[in-house]
Amino acid sequence: MAVWMSMDQFSGQLGAIKQDTRAPCPSEFDEGDCYWIKEFPVSFEDECLSSKVPSDADVVIIGSGISGTAMAYHLANRQPDLKVAMFEARVICTGATGRNGGHLCRAEQYDIRALASVFGNDDAVRMRQMTLRNRDMMLETIKSLGIGEQIDLQLGGTTAIFGSEEERDDFQKDVDFAKELGMPCEGRLLSQDETIEKFKVSRELAKYGSAYLELSGSLYPRKLVAAVLKDVRARMPNFSIHPYTPVTSVEKSEGARGGGKEQYIIKTGKGDIRASVVLHATNAYASKLIPCLSGSEGVFGVKAEVMAVQPRDDVLPPNQLRGGLGYDKFWHWLVQRPDNGPFIYGWSGVEKVGDYDDSKILSDSNSRKKMCEWLETSLPDNFSTVQWDDHVKNCWTGVQGLTLNGTSYVGRPDKERSGEFMSVGHNGEGMGRCWACAFVVIDKAMHYLEEDESSTPWKAPEWFPNAFLKNI
Repeated sequence: MAVWMSMDQFSGQLGAIKQDTRAPCPSEFDEGDCYWIKEFPVSFEDECLSSKVPSDADVVIIGSGISGTAMAYHLANRQPDLKVAMFEARVICTGATGRNGGHLCRAEQYDIRALASVFGNDDAVRMRQMTLRNRDMMLETIKSLGIGEQIDLQLGGTTAIFGSEEERDDFQKDVDFAKELGMPCEGRLLSQDETIEKFKVSRELAKYGSAYLELSGSLYPRKLVAAVLKDVRARMPNFSIHPYTPVTSVEKSEGARGGGKEQYIIKTGKGDIRASVVLHATNAYASKLIPCLSGSEGVFGVKAEVMAVQPRDDVLPPNQLRGGLGYDKFWHWLVQRPDNGPFIYGWSGVEKVGDYDDSKILSDSNSRKKMCEWLETSLPDNFSTVQWDDHVKNCWTGVQGLTLNGTSYVGRPDKERSGEFMSVGHNGEGMGRCWACAFVVIDKAMHYLEEDESSTPWKAPEWFPNAFLKNI
Protein backbone atom coordinates (compact mmCIF):
# COMPACT_ATOMS: atom_id res chain seq x y z
CA MET A 1 0.00 0.00 0.00
CA ALA A 2 1.12 3.53 -0.69
CA VAL A 3 0.89 4.69 2.90
CA TRP A 4 2.13 1.69 4.86
CA MET A 5 5.42 3.26 5.88
CA SER A 6 3.62 6.18 7.53
CA MET A 7 1.84 3.81 9.90
CA ASP A 8 3.21 3.42 13.41
CA GLN A 9 3.69 -0.33 13.12
CA PHE A 10 6.13 0.07 10.23
CA SER A 11 7.66 3.50 10.76
CA GLY A 12 8.80 2.41 14.20
CA GLN A 13 10.69 -0.55 12.72
CA LEU A 14 12.54 1.32 9.97
CA GLY A 15 15.31 2.50 12.26
CA ALA A 16 16.46 -1.09 12.71
CA ILE A 17 17.41 -1.37 9.02
CA LYS A 18 21.08 -0.64 8.47
CA GLN A 19 21.62 1.32 5.30
CA ASP A 20 24.46 -0.88 4.07
CA THR A 21 22.75 -4.20 4.81
CA ARG A 22 21.91 -6.17 1.70
CA ALA A 23 19.19 -8.79 1.46
CA PRO A 24 20.22 -12.42 1.86
CA CYS A 25 19.83 -15.00 -0.89
CA PRO A 26 16.46 -16.81 -0.74
CA SER A 27 18.28 -20.14 -0.97
CA GLU A 28 19.41 -19.64 2.63
CA PHE A 29 15.87 -20.53 3.75
CA ASP A 30 13.68 -23.56 3.10
CA GLU A 31 10.13 -23.35 1.79
CA GLY A 32 8.31 -23.62 5.12
CA ASP A 33 4.71 -24.86 5.30
CA CYS A 34 3.18 -22.91 2.41
CA TYR A 35 -0.21 -24.23 1.29
CA TRP A 36 0.18 -22.97 -2.28
CA ILE A 37 3.57 -24.65 -2.75
CA LYS A 38 2.67 -27.94 -1.07
CA GLU A 39 -0.64 -28.34 -2.90
CA PHE A 40 0.69 -27.69 -6.39
CA PRO A 41 4.05 -29.02 -7.63
CA VAL A 42 5.16 -27.58 -10.98
CA SER A 43 4.96 -30.50 -13.42
CA PHE A 44 7.96 -29.59 -15.59
CA GLU A 45 10.32 -28.65 -12.77
CA ASP A 46 12.24 -31.95 -12.74
CA GLU A 47 12.91 -31.52 -16.45
CA CYS A 48 14.25 -28.03 -15.77
CA LEU A 49 16.52 -29.32 -13.01
CA SER A 50 18.44 -31.38 -15.56
CA SER A 51 19.08 -28.40 -17.85
CA LYS A 52 22.67 -27.23 -18.01
CA VAL A 53 23.44 -23.56 -17.62
CA PRO A 54 24.17 -22.23 -21.12
CA SER A 55 27.38 -20.31 -21.71
CA ASP A 56 25.57 -17.36 -23.28
CA ALA A 57 22.13 -15.88 -23.86
CA ASP A 58 20.53 -12.77 -25.23
CA VAL A 59 18.57 -12.22 -22.02
CA VAL A 60 18.88 -13.52 -18.46
CA ILE A 61 15.91 -13.25 -16.09
CA ILE A 62 16.63 -13.55 -12.36
CA GLY A 63 13.51 -14.70 -10.53
CA SER A 64 10.61 -16.98 -11.49
CA GLY A 65 7.68 -15.30 -9.74
CA ILE A 66 5.00 -13.24 -11.43
CA SER A 67 7.46 -10.50 -12.50
CA GLY A 68 9.95 -12.88 -14.10
CA THR A 69 7.15 -14.90 -15.68
CA ALA A 70 5.48 -11.81 -17.12
CA MET A 71 8.85 -10.69 -18.51
CA ALA A 72 9.30 -14.06 -20.22
CA TYR A 73 5.76 -13.93 -21.61
CA HIS A 74 6.19 -10.43 -23.03
CA LEU A 75 9.53 -11.47 -24.57
CA ALA A 76 7.87 -14.48 -26.19
CA ASN A 77 5.26 -12.18 -27.69
CA ARG A 78 7.86 -9.74 -28.97
CA GLN A 79 10.67 -11.97 -30.23
CA PRO A 80 10.29 -15.73 -29.61
CA ASP A 81 13.61 -16.61 -31.24
CA LEU A 82 15.63 -14.91 -28.49
CA LYS A 83 17.85 -17.07 -26.31
CA VAL A 84 16.58 -16.54 -22.76
CA ALA A 85 17.65 -18.17 -19.49
CA MET A 86 15.67 -17.82 -16.24
CA PHE A 87 17.34 -18.45 -12.88
CA GLU A 88 15.63 -19.24 -9.57
CA ALA A 89 17.36 -19.63 -6.20
CA ARG A 90 14.89 -22.27 -5.01
CA VAL A 91 12.11 -24.17 -6.78
CA ILE A 92 10.01 -22.35 -9.35
CA CYS A 93 7.78 -19.62 -7.90
CA THR A 94 8.56 -19.98 -4.20
CA GLY A 95 9.04 -16.29 -3.42
CA ALA A 96 6.24 -13.85 -2.63
CA THR A 97 4.18 -14.86 -5.70
CA GLY A 98 4.10 -18.47 -4.54
CA ARG A 99 2.96 -17.41 -1.07
CA ASN A 100 0.52 -14.50 -1.41
CA GLY A 101 -3.26 -14.36 -1.21
CA GLY A 102 -4.01 -14.43 -4.93
CA HIS A 103 -6.03 -11.19 -4.99
CA LEU A 104 -6.35 -9.53 -8.40
CA CYS A 105 -7.03 -5.91 -7.38
CA ARG A 106 -9.38 -3.68 -5.39
CA ALA A 107 -11.45 -0.52 -5.91
CA GLU A 108 -8.95 1.82 -7.52
CA GLN A 109 -9.74 5.16 -5.88
CA TYR A 110 -8.28 4.42 -2.43
CA ASP A 111 -5.55 6.79 -1.18
CA ILE A 112 -5.57 8.81 -4.42
CA ARG A 113 -5.55 12.12 -2.52
CA ALA A 114 -2.49 11.05 -0.54
CA LEU A 115 -0.76 9.98 -3.77
CA ALA A 116 -1.62 13.28 -5.45
CA SER A 117 -0.11 15.26 -2.57
CA VAL A 118 3.23 13.50 -3.13
CA PHE A 119 3.37 12.73 -6.86
CA GLY A 120 0.92 15.20 -8.40
CA ASN A 121 -2.54 14.65 -9.81
CA ASP A 122 -1.53 13.16 -13.15
CA ASP A 123 0.74 10.49 -11.69
CA ALA A 124 -1.75 9.69 -8.94
CA VAL A 125 -4.32 8.93 -11.65
CA ARG A 126 -1.77 6.83 -13.55
CA MET A 127 -0.96 4.81 -10.43
CA ARG A 128 -4.56 4.07 -9.67
CA GLN A 129 -5.64 3.33 -13.23
CA MET A 130 -2.62 1.10 -13.77
CA THR A 131 -4.01 -1.47 -11.34
CA LEU A 132 -7.00 -1.98 -13.63
CA ARG A 133 -4.81 -2.03 -16.73
CA ASN A 134 -2.66 -4.67 -15.02
CA ARG A 135 -5.81 -6.68 -14.25
CA ASP A 136 -6.97 -6.43 -17.86
CA MET A 137 -3.55 -7.52 -19.15
CA MET A 138 -3.62 -10.57 -16.88
CA LEU A 139 -7.19 -11.50 -17.77
CA GLU A 140 -6.42 -11.11 -21.47
CA THR A 141 -3.46 -13.47 -21.07
CA ILE A 142 -5.57 -15.97 -19.13
CA LYS A 143 -8.28 -15.86 -21.79
CA SER A 144 -5.87 -16.19 -24.72
CA LEU A 145 -4.21 -19.23 -23.12
CA GLY A 146 -7.53 -20.73 -22.04
CA ILE A 147 -6.32 -21.35 -18.50
CA GLY A 148 -9.03 -19.75 -16.34
CA GLU A 149 -10.31 -23.01 -14.88
CA GLN A 150 -6.81 -24.44 -14.66
CA ILE A 151 -5.61 -21.61 -12.39
CA ASP A 152 -8.81 -21.50 -10.27
CA LEU A 153 -9.80 -18.03 -11.47
CA GLN A 154 -12.78 -16.78 -9.43
CA LEU A 155 -14.19 -13.46 -10.63
CA GLY A 156 -16.58 -12.86 -7.76
CA GLY A 157 -15.49 -9.27 -7.14
CA THR A 158 -13.31 -7.83 -4.39
CA THR A 159 -14.56 -5.76 -1.48
CA ALA A 160 -12.61 -3.71 1.05
CA ILE A 161 -14.83 -3.50 4.14
CA PHE A 162 -14.34 -0.33 6.14
CA GLY A 163 -13.14 -0.67 9.72
CA SER A 164 -14.43 2.74 10.79
CA GLU A 165 -16.63 5.63 9.76
CA GLU A 166 -13.46 7.64 9.16
CA GLU A 167 -12.20 5.09 6.64
CA ARG A 168 -15.51 5.19 4.77
CA ASP A 169 -15.50 8.99 4.72
CA ASP A 170 -11.91 9.02 3.46
CA PHE A 171 -12.80 6.66 0.63
CA GLN A 172 -15.79 8.81 -0.32
CA LYS A 173 -13.48 11.83 -0.47
CA ASP A 174 -11.09 9.82 -2.67
CA VAL A 175 -14.00 8.93 -4.97
CA ASP A 176 -15.05 12.58 -5.20
CA PHE A 177 -11.46 13.68 -5.84
CA ALA A 178 -11.01 11.11 -8.61
CA LYS A 179 -14.22 12.36 -10.27
CA GLU A 180 -12.98 15.96 -10.07
CA LEU A 181 -9.85 14.86 -11.94
CA GLY A 182 -11.99 13.27 -14.64
CA MET A 183 -10.78 9.76 -13.82
CA PRO A 184 -13.16 7.02 -15.00
CA CYS A 185 -13.78 4.71 -12.04
CA GLU A 186 -15.08 1.17 -11.60
CA GLY A 187 -14.94 0.96 -7.80
CA ARG A 188 -18.09 1.86 -5.91
CA LEU A 189 -19.41 2.09 -2.38
CA LEU A 190 -21.62 -0.62 -0.90
CA SER A 191 -23.93 -0.13 2.05
CA GLN A 192 -23.96 -2.41 5.08
CA ASP A 193 -26.83 -4.49 3.65
CA GLU A 194 -25.26 -4.71 0.19
CA THR A 195 -21.96 -5.86 1.69
CA ILE A 196 -23.69 -8.56 3.74
CA GLU A 197 -25.72 -9.73 0.76
CA LYS A 198 -22.64 -10.17 -1.44
CA PHE A 199 -20.17 -11.55 1.08
CA LYS A 200 -22.24 -13.02 3.98
CA VAL A 201 -20.19 -11.34 6.68
CA SER A 202 -21.49 -10.34 10.12
CA ARG A 203 -23.59 -7.18 10.52
CA GLU A 204 -21.03 -5.80 12.95
CA LEU A 205 -18.17 -6.22 10.47
CA ALA A 206 -20.15 -4.58 7.64
CA LYS A 207 -21.68 -1.70 9.60
CA TYR A 208 -19.69 0.98 7.74
CA GLY A 209 -20.11 -0.62 4.31
CA SER A 210 -17.33 -1.31 1.83
CA ALA A 211 -15.56 -0.35 -1.39
CA TYR A 212 -16.39 -2.86 -4.12
CA LEU A 213 -14.78 -3.71 -7.46
CA GLU A 214 -16.93 -6.05 -9.54
CA LEU A 215 -14.39 -7.25 -12.13
CA SER A 216 -11.92 -8.72 -9.68
CA GLY A 217 -11.49 -11.77 -7.48
CA SER A 218 -8.77 -14.33 -6.93
CA LEU A 219 -6.67 -17.02 -8.55
CA TYR A 220 -3.96 -19.56 -7.66
CA PRO A 221 -0.77 -17.54 -8.27
CA ARG A 222 1.58 -20.50 -8.59
CA LYS A 223 -0.73 -22.21 -11.07
CA LEU A 224 -0.79 -19.00 -13.13
CA VAL A 225 3.00 -18.87 -13.22
CA ALA A 226 3.27 -22.55 -14.19
CA ALA A 227 0.69 -22.25 -16.97
CA VAL A 228 2.30 -19.14 -18.46
CA LEU A 229 5.82 -20.58 -18.27
CA LYS A 230 4.55 -23.73 -19.96
CA ASP A 231 3.27 -21.57 -22.82
CA VAL A 232 6.57 -19.66 -23.03
CA ARG A 233 8.54 -22.93 -23.14
CA ALA A 234 6.36 -24.12 -26.02
CA ARG A 235 6.79 -20.90 -28.03
CA MET A 236 10.44 -20.09 -27.31
CA PRO A 237 12.74 -22.93 -28.40
CA ASN A 238 15.74 -21.28 -26.73
CA PHE A 239 14.12 -20.60 -23.34
CA SER A 240 15.48 -22.45 -20.32
CA ILE A 241 14.60 -22.39 -16.61
CA HIS A 242 17.16 -23.21 -13.92
CA PRO A 243 15.70 -23.90 -10.46
CA TYR A 244 17.99 -24.24 -7.44
CA THR A 245 20.51 -22.04 -9.24
CA PRO A 246 20.98 -18.85 -7.24
CA VAL A 247 22.79 -16.03 -9.00
CA THR A 248 25.73 -14.86 -6.90
CA SER A 249 26.73 -11.76 -8.87
CA VAL A 250 26.18 -9.77 -12.06
CA GLU A 251 29.36 -8.25 -13.44
CA LYS A 252 29.88 -5.94 -16.37
CA SER A 253 32.20 -7.51 -18.93
CA GLU A 254 34.95 -5.65 -20.73
CA GLY A 255 34.07 -7.19 -24.08
CA ALA A 256 31.13 -6.22 -26.27
CA ARG A 257 29.00 -8.29 -28.61
CA GLY A 258 28.20 -7.47 -32.19
CA GLY A 259 26.36 -4.18 -32.34
CA GLY A 260 28.43 -2.77 -29.52
CA LYS A 261 26.10 -3.87 -26.72
CA GLU A 262 27.51 -4.21 -23.25
CA GLN A 263 27.97 -7.73 -21.96
CA TYR A 264 27.32 -9.05 -18.47
CA ILE A 265 28.68 -12.09 -16.70
CA ILE A 266 26.04 -13.71 -14.50
CA LYS A 267 27.73 -16.00 -11.98
CA THR A 268 26.02 -19.05 -10.47
CA GLY A 269 27.19 -22.11 -8.57
CA LYS A 270 26.50 -24.20 -11.67
CA GLY A 271 28.49 -22.07 -14.09
CA ASP A 272 28.68 -18.57 -15.54
CA ILE A 273 26.60 -17.19 -18.39
CA ARG A 274 27.21 -14.16 -20.60
CA ALA A 275 24.25 -12.02 -21.70
CA SER A 276 23.45 -8.69 -23.33
CA VAL A 277 20.46 -7.98 -21.09
CA VAL A 278 19.90 -8.84 -17.42
CA LEU A 279 16.42 -8.54 -15.91
CA HIS A 280 16.11 -8.45 -12.12
CA ALA A 281 12.73 -9.80 -10.94
CA THR A 282 13.79 -10.40 -7.34
CA ASN A 283 11.55 -7.92 -5.49
CA ALA A 284 12.37 -7.96 -1.73
CA TYR A 285 15.71 -9.67 -2.36
CA ALA A 286 16.82 -7.17 -5.03
CA SER A 287 19.65 -5.64 -2.97
CA LYS A 288 21.42 -9.01 -2.84
CA LEU A 289 22.56 -8.40 -6.42
CA ILE A 290 21.94 -4.62 -6.61
CA PRO A 291 23.86 -2.99 -3.73
CA CYS A 292 22.49 0.49 -4.45
CA LEU A 293 19.05 -0.76 -3.35
CA SER A 294 20.28 -1.59 0.17
CA GLY A 295 18.70 -0.14 3.30
CA SER A 296 15.46 1.72 3.89
CA GLU A 297 16.13 4.12 0.99
CA GLY A 298 16.07 1.22 -1.47
CA VAL A 299 13.94 -1.93 -1.50
CA PHE A 300 13.57 -3.68 1.83
CA GLY A 301 11.77 -6.80 2.95
CA VAL A 302 8.66 -6.91 5.11
CA LYS A 303 7.67 -10.39 6.20
CA ALA A 304 3.96 -11.23 6.23
CA GLU A 305 2.17 -14.27 7.60
CA VAL A 306 -0.60 -16.29 5.97
CA MET A 307 -2.62 -19.27 7.09
CA ALA A 308 -4.95 -21.78 5.43
CA VAL A 309 -7.87 -22.46 7.76
CA GLN A 310 -10.64 -24.95 7.08
CA PRO A 311 -14.23 -23.63 7.44
CA ARG A 312 -17.12 -25.53 8.96
CA ASP A 313 -18.72 -28.20 6.78
CA ASP A 314 -22.04 -28.59 8.62
CA VAL A 315 -23.83 -25.76 6.81
CA LEU A 316 -25.50 -26.72 3.52
CA PRO A 317 -25.07 -25.26 1.07
CA PRO A 318 -21.74 -23.89 2.29
CA ASN A 319 -21.20 -20.13 2.25
CA GLN A 320 -18.54 -20.04 -0.47
CA LEU A 321 -16.48 -16.86 -0.79
CA ARG A 322 -15.97 -16.44 -4.54
CA GLY A 323 -14.07 -13.18 -4.55
CA GLY A 324 -11.52 -11.32 -2.48
CA LEU A 325 -12.23 -9.70 0.85
CA GLY A 326 -10.32 -7.17 2.92
CA TYR A 327 -11.12 -5.35 6.15
CA ASP A 328 -9.87 -2.23 7.93
CA LYS A 329 -7.64 -0.74 5.18
CA PHE A 330 -7.12 -4.30 3.94
CA TRP A 331 -5.23 -5.04 7.17
CA HIS A 332 -7.17 -8.33 7.26
CA TRP A 333 -7.44 -10.04 3.89
CA LEU A 334 -8.70 -13.40 2.68
CA VAL A 335 -9.86 -15.53 -0.22
CA GLN A 336 -11.32 -19.03 -0.23
CA ARG A 337 -10.34 -22.05 -2.23
CA PRO A 338 -13.11 -23.57 -4.38
CA ASP A 339 -15.56 -26.24 -3.16
CA ASN A 340 -15.62 -24.98 0.44
CA GLY A 341 -11.87 -25.34 0.64
CA PRO A 342 -9.71 -23.53 3.17
CA PHE A 343 -9.70 -19.77 3.57
CA ILE A 344 -6.33 -18.18 2.85
CA TYR A 345 -6.10 -15.46 5.50
CA GLY A 346 -3.51 -12.90 6.53
CA TRP A 347 -3.37 -10.13 9.11
CA SER A 348 -0.87 -7.30 8.66
CA GLY A 349 -0.71 -6.71 12.40
CA VAL A 350 2.09 -9.29 12.72
CA GLU A 351 4.28 -8.10 9.82
CA LYS A 352 7.94 -7.45 10.46
CA VAL A 353 10.31 -5.10 8.62
CA GLY A 354 13.75 -6.41 7.66
CA ASP A 355 13.02 -10.11 8.25
CA TYR A 356 13.75 -12.27 5.20
CA ASP A 357 13.48 -15.76 6.69
CA ASP A 358 10.30 -17.07 5.08
CA SER A 359 10.80 -20.53 6.57
CA LYS A 360 9.60 -19.36 10.02
CA ILE A 361 6.25 -17.95 11.10
CA LEU A 362 5.74 -14.69 12.97
CA SER A 363 2.66 -15.09 15.12
CA ASP A 364 2.70 -15.88 18.83
CA SER A 365 -0.18 -17.31 20.86
CA ASN A 366 -1.76 -13.88 21.43
CA SER A 367 -1.80 -12.88 17.76
CA ARG A 368 -3.03 -16.33 16.75
CA LYS A 369 -5.90 -15.92 19.18
CA LYS A 370 -6.77 -12.53 17.65
CA MET A 371 -6.75 -13.98 14.14
CA CYS A 372 -8.96 -16.91 15.11
CA GLU A 373 -11.40 -14.65 16.96
CA TRP A 374 -11.60 -12.30 13.98
CA LEU A 375 -12.63 -15.18 11.71
CA GLU A 376 -15.23 -16.41 14.21
CA THR A 377 -16.90 -13.02 14.67
CA SER A 378 -16.56 -11.79 11.09
CA LEU A 379 -17.67 -14.90 9.19
CA PRO A 380 -20.07 -16.74 11.51
CA ASP A 381 -21.56 -18.77 8.64
CA ASN A 382 -18.11 -20.17 7.90
CA PHE A 383 -16.54 -20.46 11.34
CA SER A 384 -18.27 -21.34 14.61
CA THR A 385 -15.03 -21.85 16.51
CA VAL A 386 -11.47 -21.80 15.21
CA GLN A 387 -8.92 -23.88 17.06
CA TRP A 388 -5.40 -23.37 15.75
CA ASP A 389 -4.27 -26.98 16.07
CA ASP A 390 -7.51 -28.43 14.70
CA HIS A 391 -8.49 -26.08 11.88
CA VAL A 392 -5.33 -24.39 10.58
CA LYS A 393 -4.03 -26.62 7.77
CA ASN A 394 -0.91 -24.58 7.03
CA CYS A 395 0.78 -21.44 8.31
CA TRP A 396 3.61 -19.77 6.43
CA THR A 397 5.31 -16.48 5.70
CA GLY A 398 6.38 -14.53 2.62
CA VAL A 399 8.56 -11.48 2.14
CA GLN A 400 7.17 -8.40 0.40
CA GLY A 401 9.46 -5.83 -1.23
CA LEU A 402 8.63 -2.33 -0.01
CA THR A 403 9.91 1.16 -0.74
CA LEU A 404 9.56 4.24 1.45
CA ASN A 405 7.21 6.11 -0.86
CA GLY A 406 5.26 3.10 -2.14
CA THR A 407 6.49 3.25 -5.74
CA SER A 408 7.73 0.26 -7.70
CA TYR A 409 11.25 0.52 -9.16
CA VAL A 410 11.03 -0.09 -12.90
CA GLY A 411 14.02 0.65 -15.10
CA ARG A 412 17.78 0.46 -14.61
CA PRO A 413 19.51 0.02 -11.25
CA ASP A 414 22.34 2.17 -12.60
CA LYS A 415 22.19 4.43 -15.65
CA GLU A 416 25.80 3.52 -16.43
CA ARG A 417 24.83 -0.15 -16.89
CA SER A 418 22.69 0.19 -19.98
CA GLY A 419 21.75 -3.49 -20.39
CA GLU A 420 20.69 -4.17 -16.81
CA PHE A 421 17.02 -3.69 -15.88
CA MET A 422 14.73 -4.29 -12.91
CA SER A 423 11.10 -4.49 -11.85
CA VAL A 424 11.13 -4.69 -8.04
CA GLY A 425 9.69 -3.12 -4.88
CA HIS A 426 6.00 -3.70 -5.51
CA ASN A 427 4.87 -2.86 -1.96
CA GLY A 428 2.63 -5.84 -1.31
CA GLU A 429 0.70 -5.13 -4.52
CA GLY A 430 2.61 -7.38 -6.88
CA MET A 431 -0.48 -9.09 -8.27
CA GLY A 432 -1.86 -5.65 -9.08
CA ARG A 433 1.30 -4.19 -10.64
CA CYS A 434 3.73 -6.78 -11.99
CA TRP A 435 2.19 -7.64 -15.35
CA ALA A 436 2.08 -3.99 -16.40
CA CYS A 437 5.51 -3.19 -14.94
CA ALA A 438 7.02 -6.16 -16.77
CA PHE A 439 5.45 -4.99 -20.04
CA VAL A 440 7.17 -1.61 -19.70
CA VAL A 441 10.56 -2.97 -18.71
CA ILE A 442 10.50 -5.47 -21.59
CA ASP A 443 9.50 -2.71 -24.00
CA LYS A 444 12.55 -0.73 -22.88
CA ALA A 445 14.87 -3.76 -22.92
CA MET A 446 13.80 -4.71 -26.46
CA HIS A 447 14.30 -1.13 -27.61
CA TYR A 448 17.82 -1.31 -26.15
CA LEU A 449 18.57 -4.63 -27.89
CA GLU A 450 17.26 -3.47 -31.25
CA GLU A 451 18.29 0.19 -31.31
CA ASP A 452 20.83 1.61 -33.73
CA GLU A 453 21.79 5.10 -34.88
CA SER A 454 18.48 5.51 -36.71
CA SER A 455 16.31 4.56 -33.73
CA THR A 456 14.02 7.10 -32.12
CA PRO A 457 14.41 7.63 -28.36
CA TRP A 458 12.35 5.31 -26.16
CA LYS A 459 9.37 6.69 -24.25
CA ALA A 460 7.34 4.98 -21.56
CA PRO A 461 3.64 4.48 -22.30
CA GLU A 462 1.58 7.51 -21.34
CA TRP A 463 -0.42 5.42 -18.86
CA PHE A 464 2.63 4.34 -16.84
CA PRO A 465 3.47 6.29 -13.64
CA ASN A 466 6.52 8.53 -14.04
CA ALA A 467 7.35 7.97 -10.37
CA PHE A 468 7.95 4.27 -11.05
CA LEU A 469 10.59 4.90 -13.73
CA LYS A 470 14.24 4.67 -12.69
CA ASN A 471 17.18 5.69 -14.90
CA ILE A 472 15.35 5.23 -18.22
